[in-house]
Amino acid sequence: MSVCLRMCEKVPIVVILGCTGAGKSKLALELASKYNGEIISADAMQMYKGLDIITNKVTEEEQKIVKHHMIDVLDSTDEKTVVEFRNTALPIIENLMEEGKIPFICGGTNYYIESLLWKVLVDDDASIIQQNKRKSDNDTENPGKRMKNIPSSEDDPCEGDESRLDFDLDAMPDKDDGTIPLDVLWKKLKEVDAARTTQLVQSERRKIWRSLQVWRQHGVRHSDVLASQGEGSLGGGLRFPANRICIIEVWSEKEILNDRCNRRVDKMIERGMVQELIQFHQSYSQTRRMNAEGDIDYTKGIFQSIGFKEFHNYLLLSEEEKETERGKEEFQKGVEFLKIATRQYARRQAKWMRRRFTVNHREAPPVYRVDSSQPELWKEKCYDPASKILQAYLDGKLPEEAVPLERIDLDELDYQNNKQKFTCQLCQKEFKGRRQYEAHIEGRRHKKELSRKLMQEPAITLRLNNFPADRKAEVAKILKNTFNKPLNEILEILESSTGCTTDFCELTQVKPRSKAENLQKCLAKHGIVVDLVENKTILDAQIES
Repeated sequence: MSVCLRMCEKVPIVVILGCTGAGKSKLALELASKYNGEIISADAMQMYKGLDIITNKVTEEEQKIVKHHMIDVLDSTDEKTVVEFRNTALPIIENLMEEGKIPFICGGTNYYIESLLWKVLVDDDASIIQQNKRKSDNDTENPGKRMKNIPSSEDDPCEGDESRLDFDLDAMPDKDDGTIPLDVLWKKLKEVDAARTTQLVQSERRKIWRSLQVWRQHGVRHSDVLASQGEGSLGGGLRFPANRICIIEVWSEKEILNDRCNRRVDKMIERGMVQELIQFHQSYSQTRRMNAEGDIDYTKGIFQSIGFKEFHNYLLLSEEEKETERGKEEFQKGVEFLKIATRQYARRQAKWMRRRFTVNHREAPPVYRVDSSQPELWKEKCYDPASKILQAYLDGKLPEEAVPLERIDLDELDYQNNKQKFTCQLCQKEFKGRRQYEAHIEGRRHKKELSRKLMQEPAITLRLNNFPADRKAEVAKILKNTFNKPLNEILEILESSTGCTTDFCELTQVKPRSKAENLQKCLAKHGIVVDLVENKTILDAQIES
């Protein structure tokens, strides 16, 4: 046993990070081949059997060169959570280390990688669970029945008997099969963990489900667990010593990476990606993954793969329709949508890596970067530097030539831009982060709804307040032409305008408010003072604290 422990202490864990198209799989394969290691795939979609092209799996020939784990382990209709991935992959890593083999973790699902390196999942930290379980028990009258310890309607005067939910958390399945409506889950989370709902938006079904599972399985509020981990915390500590975790990021310049993403899509199409999608769509979509409306649920399982949603309209066409002009148009749209989605996914990956692997708010090993921007210089700028970094870890020292990436601080502005919850009261939509909220405010749908709402508001009354008495005839002519009223009616208003607070001084009613304000400004240029009388309606979006 002591021999195994000594061997484990010498064997590093190698993590190859990188955006889609950067070349991380190529580097992992070459390094694992040289150092007699094995690769643990951390790609959620490559775990599914089939769809080899769309998920860009390593070939059978490459798997013969280096043994790969966590590939083709699920049927297409199965689901696997990050908890199950961690529970399956960690023993593989530990076994490899005991055998003296280097585990190479590589894949595009970065939060899977994170779950292997850090204790970020709730059940990773027993002390925090126990501490908050006692807290939850003390907050209730009957700690012996934690599943029934949900605040009653007497605790919340706004919630009556009619709002009680019709599903029992005890009977809640381990996996979300989509049968429980999202609004029901959201209301249940408000009952058991109201603080957590201030951190989420209602569209985040997975996180809502996970928080309910934390309460059901452990008897603690998810918000309490997160608070116990500390302000700004990204979870628990490292599983392995930091000096035994070798993290290498394969990086490429943005424009080059965008071009690679586009060419990658073209190459996948040449290899038969669309036919692969069609065959899979025909075989499975009619039996599984349908939501309550009968549409394909693109938030579950293999259907999350980039490609299904982008080619949705094309996949629904018959074989004859696919050959028509409409079919060709839908195909081209699918290609463009797929290229956009691939580039956006690469940017999200880069953002995730920066905010999770190189921040000062957690214990973390250094991250080293190699440059794959120039394929013709792959060996000089990518493979050789990475090999030297890994060799230093094998020698029990830090790399001498390579400089790790600078660590960053996550400030309040970063919190507002990415995590703070914003609500547009006008459109009744919630947004995670200021960027999403501001993009919505500037968007066509919000402006259309704003215009519609403005036209539904009560009209603004323009009431005459004052005018130059020595220019009464001129004022009467201006008002007659502006409001298209008979002259005798205008003269009557002018006669009764001094100190007037009745409807006799009313000139007209208009909407929206902007039009009333323009009329007020125009009349003011002639010395005519009018008041605007309105029933104020608050349209501004409000921020939930």
